[in-house]
Amino acid sequence: MRNPWGLLPNTISTAIAPARLRLGKKSRKILCIFLRFFTFASLAQERFRDESAFGNRPPWEKLAQKDPYFYIATSVETVADDTRNFWQSGEKNYQQFILPLLKQYNVANQCALDFGCGVGRYAFPLAGYFKKVIGVDTAETMRRIGRQEAQKRGLNSVEFLDSAEFYSRPLQCDFIYSTHVFQHLENQDEIAKIIERFKEVLRGYAYLHFDTRPKDYAYVLKYLLPDLFLPKTKKRGMRRVRRDVQKLRDMFSECGFQIVKEFNPGTEFHYFFLRHL
Repeated sequence: MRNPWGLLPNTISTAIAPARLRLGKKSRKILCIFLRFFTFASLAQERFRDESAFGNRPPWEKLAQKDPYFYIATSVETVADDTRNFWQSGEKNYQQFILPLLKQYNVANQCALDFGCGVGRYAFPLAGYFKKVIGVDTAETMRRIGRQEAQKRGLNSVEFLDSAEFYSRPLQCDFIYSTHVFQHLENQDEIAKIIERFKEVLRGYAYLHFDTRPKDYAYVLKYLLPDLFLPKTKKRGMRRVRRDVQKLRDMFSECGFQIVKEFNPGTEFHYFFLRHL
């Protein structure tokens, strides 16, 4: 009979070898099925993580086509075609958290970049301070809705770019804003690449959001489970990926950013207010 343990990676087979000797035949089969399941889930996760960076992730476009407003702000209630709460939430957060920083540090008002802008929830409030706002998003549906909204508002100062244009076009910005974006990116190298690009285009300040909660057992388990067993806000592409706060600080320092302020460290809403040196 074929050895059922042969389908498991060598590291796992070696680790469980002592347990195999103590288990009965039925228990060993159950354990084998359980471990195969998690091995498959881990391999699927690795494949998703390696599929690439910000500019080549089909899930974002699929989510945008389903419900762009929900997948941008899952905690904001929108009813049918009434998106007023959605837009008002962006304006409220901007007035409460962002505008005071812009004024306190006398940030130049020529150009702002909203990275992971979606349909423009924060790009449009930023247009009240900056002469030009550039929104960057990988999903064509998000950019299309954003352009339509800008036209409806009569805002010619807001422009929407895809990720390829973000990397290829000559850009220079006084302020970079990015929330609810990095927490969804699985690949750390991808984040480092984006931060390197920020270094090239920024001549002022940045406001970046990360989830820096410690990784507990519940988080690790959810990270391994296939999307089939997870609610829509926990699936890959939407789940919040937790980062080591010291590694983030080191990355910012290596890229020439000074941390001016940190808000809510060690939480799911950890904001870094940075200055490019």
